[in-house]
Amino acid sequence: VSKMSKQHSQEIDTIHNSSKQLGIECERLRTKIGQIRDQYEDKLKESEKVTKSLKEMLEEAEKKRTDLINLQEEKIAENNEKHSKQTDDLRQQLLTANLNTDKIRTELASLQIKESPANADEIVSRTITSAQLGNNEVQKEVSSSKVSKIVGWTKSISLILVILLIFSYLWGLNSMNSICSPVKPGTTLVKGDIYEAPWWAPNDHKKAAFSLCGDRPRTSLAWNGDKLFAFGGDASEPLLKKRAHRIIVDSNSFKFLDKRGNIQSLEAPWSRM
Repeated sequence: VSKMSKQHSQEIDTIHNSSKQLGIECERLRTKIGQIRDQYEDKLKESEKVTKSLKEMLEEAEKKRTDLINLQEEKIAENNEKHSKQTDDLRQQLLTANLNTDKIRTELASLQIKESPANADEIVSRTITSAQLGNNEVQKEVSSSKVSKIVGWTKSISLILVILLIFSYLWGLNSMNSICSPVKPGTTLVKGDIYEAPWWAPNDHKKAAFSLCGDRPRTSLAWNGDKLFAFGGDASEPLLKKRAHRIIVDSNSFKFLDKRGNIQSLEAPWSRM
């Protein structure tokens, strides 16, 4: 019994020592796990910090990219606007120069026709040919395709004006009043239509073509209901407002007809006697 008790006591000591060793090992592992957890949390925080920093850098880079794109678009728009304005200015200058030149040509032609009526056909043909040659010489000096198009339509308007002015002189009309009118002289207005001066120029080029008319107001006419409204230049208020049953426009006056056929004449705003 004593031997068995001693052996049992030794086994208990062995188990106790083993348990103590296990406790020490568990504590070591617990400490190690705590250290690993702390390292993981530190790495996680560092990763989040780096991620946040990279995100901020990316947002800043994107903002700079957007700002550069916007700046570039603004510059392009600004340059396009400047180019468009320069083109419009050049178009105005070219048209004005052509119109003034052709006005001189036609005045000369009209004098020659009055001196020599028998040679009217030859004089008209020579004047038109001269206008064509003059415009062709201008176009030879122009390299830009866009400006060449501008010269092209100024040539068309110029030739139309040459013919108009020559025959205005031949017909004995007050030529500049006829040229600067919003409608062809003798026209009966149609209700609901809008007419803008000068009547002979294409819609997109009326303002430029009217530069030939000097200080006359560029008049537009609108017959709404039974009232005629005549506006001049950029004025918001009408130059003329008049009721009528029928309206005929001459080179320098309006003829207002009532239902009984009575006629009242008023001077046109663009008229210069």
